[in-house]
Amino acid sequence: MLAINFNIGTLIFIISSKGLSETNGIQTFQKTSGLEDVYFSSKLPEFDRTKSQNVTALVGKTTFLACSVKNLKHNQKVSWIRHKDVHILTAGERTFTTDQRFSAKHNTDDEWVLVIKYVQERDAGIYECQIPTQPPQAYQIKLNVIVPHVGIQGSPDLHVDRGSMINLTCTISHTPEPPAYIFWYHNDQVVAYDSPRGGITVLTENGEDTRSHLIIKNARGTDSGNYTCKPSIFKTATVRLHVLQDDPPRELHHTSDGSASVTFSPVVFVLSILLETSTAVLLAVVN
Repeated sequence: MLAINFNIGTLIFIISSKGLSETNGIQTFQKTSGLEDVYFSSKLPEFDRTKSQNVTALVGKTTFLACSVKNLKHNQKVSWIRHKDVHILTAGERTFTTDQRFSAKHNTDDEWVLVIKYVQERDAGIYECQIPTQPPQAYQIKLNVIVPHVGIQGSPDLHVDRGSMINLTCTISHTPEPPAYIFWYHNDQVVAYDSPRGGITVLTENGEDTRSHLIIKNARGTDSGNYTCKPSIFKTATVRLHVLQDDPPRELHHTSDGSASVTFSPVVFVLSILLETSTAVLLAVVN
């Protein structure tokens, strides 16, 4: 009987000890968690300053400006500000500009990205990634915009003779990569290489500079007008083509009986009279 009482007492002691241990463990965990919360809440947000502060974009393309912020609290939002006019573009993922080319994305817990679509030359400059601390912290990124050069040889006006071969050359330079495509327009209409007119071909040379040659055989009056080179880089060039109409000074006409007669143009007729008059005066002086 004594042995049974001893075992029961021992069991109660063990259970009590385990309960006490678990209680102490819970209290210890709560204290540790509280200390961690205090520790992390006391850390100020800061930028990852290893990110590049220079970004280069090609005009007409989409570019991304990124900054990383550590220890950002849930109620804090990262803002993007355009430095030259101190305009707030975005806060968090909300946009505060009427220019719909700008937007913000939160890719990861730390990374905040300003997206600029269809980059324009005027977008070049400094942008600030800003976090709302006291005082506010800012991380500046400089956006460089590459503007390619597009030109047509002989512009703004090019003259060719009727019946000759037209060769328009468009040169694209100062671009990190060749354009994906190049279209030619004649008076705002795309040049159709397989049109009934025929004799139209395009040759493209890729290299440090890209050249597109629009070749039109047997120039005619209807080929006159504006020709525009439109590559995929959102820059264009235009030339005004003039096809010269070289009419002969006199024309050969056929009469009703089949015989031929020569008709002089008024200018040639007047010159003939003047020449004959001058010759007569000269002969009179000599005689």
